[in-house]
Amino acid sequence: MVDSAIELLDSGNDAPSVAVIAKAAGVPRSVVYRLFGSREDLEESIRVSIIDGLMTELAPALEPSDSIRSLIHEATTTYVGWVAVHPDLHRFLTATSASASHGEHPMSTAGSQAVERTKQLIASNLAGIAAVAIQAGSPKQEVATLSAHDTATYLADALVGIFDTVVNRWISSHPQASAQDAVIGFLSSAACGMVGAAARTAGVKVNLDRPLHLRDFGFTGIQ
Repeated sequence: MVDSAIELLDSGNDAPSVAVIAKAAGVPRSVVYRLFGSREDLEESIRVSIIDGLMTELAPALEPSDSIRSLIHEATTTYVGWVAVHPDLHRFLTATSASASHGEHPMSTAGSQAVERTKQLIASNLAGIAAVAIQAGSPKQEVATLSAHDTATYLADALVGIFDTVVNRWISSHPQASAQDAVIGFLSSAACGMVGAAARTAGVKVNLDRPLHLRDFGFTGIQ
């Protein structure tokens, strides 16, 4: 059922009705409501499945790697690449629920527990990576204005926010493949710049190209 809905979404049907989903799955419409209770429950199950697929691809890119710069570039390339291949699935994750067009109560993804949990998970792991980079940084003369923990946490939230905003704008206005490398380059550079700037608030200078043995700091990748 969920797989059938995802196939419809991925093929460009941005608001398949329950009847269309049921037909694609080869079951009566009543079975959908018996299994999920409401369209909102079905939509959330679809989001969970889409996110699982995305995280299967993204998780290896967030594993400990040679350097912060290489990790940022690999994770950015993987995420933007997934969005480029599955723009309609990405829109479904980020847009207002299609329920309104079928006479049902609309549900914004802002209230989607699956979407919010995923953002929190990614932010938490980014904070862990940032904390390692800051710990490994060289102390500077300037007095730290933030603790290493707060710096890493704020930085992670900022990174999730900028990736969300830039990718949403790109895919909604200029989703051409020719722009993909430019978006990856911009986000990678911006993220590296943010890491360096954030580290300075913690009183350290970070070498983004220095090989970091993240596991030595207790970081084992996305959980």
